[in-house]
Amino acid sequence: RLGKNRQYKKLLEDFWSEKISEPKFNRKLKELEIRQLQEQKKAGIDLICCGDFSPYDHVLDTALTFGCMPGRFNCSEYFPSIQQYYSFARGSKAVPPLEMTKWFNTNYHYLVPELPRFPQSFKLFRNPILKSLRRGQEAEIKNIKPYLLGPFTFLRLAKLKDDELFSRIEGLTYEYLRMLEVIKKQDISMLQIDEPALVTDIGKKEW
Repeated sequence: RLGKNRQYKKLLEDFWSEKISEPKFNRKLKELEIRQLQEQKKAGIDLICCGDFSPYDHVLDTALTFGCMPGRFNCSEYFPSIQQYYSFARGSKAVPPLEMTKWFNTNYHYLVPELPRFPQSFKLFRNPILKSLRRGQEAEIKNIKPYLLGPFTFLRLAKLKDDELFSRIEGLTYEYLRMLEVIKKQDISMLQIDEPALVTDIGKKEW
């Protein structure tokens, strides 16, 4: 998602340094995402993945999808502004950011989700599948394959395991099922749900 010439990195740096406005930044991000989808189409890829583009981090996007917003950021709504969105990664003088750590020992770093405490449960606040399909339509792509980060891996990336993970996954999976209900009405042949944590060391209860 960086772009062939790292266009995303330059865009983000320009926005953070206030060289470009928020509307222009959002417009350029959208143009970059659509252009990259169109490049895959020109390359002759059979099923083009959409929904893997992110303004910063796809793990953070998944967390916000299910309402995992730490109270210290003081966001009144579950659709934070772009400035609030980046505050999760950058923090401020008074508020520390989310922890950042390596994605499965790679050079990619993700933001570690801070989950809502019991008895508060996960709640679906947005449907990224619909946005993915809309972007595919704007790029004039018919053979589209929406992408989702799976619930098991999401909880492992939040540093849950064993009994703690087991106690949370049913509620989260229910919200995934609510999200997937829209698939019945959409003209797609495949959905990609990534669960890379399943090939790591996991316990019997997790299996």
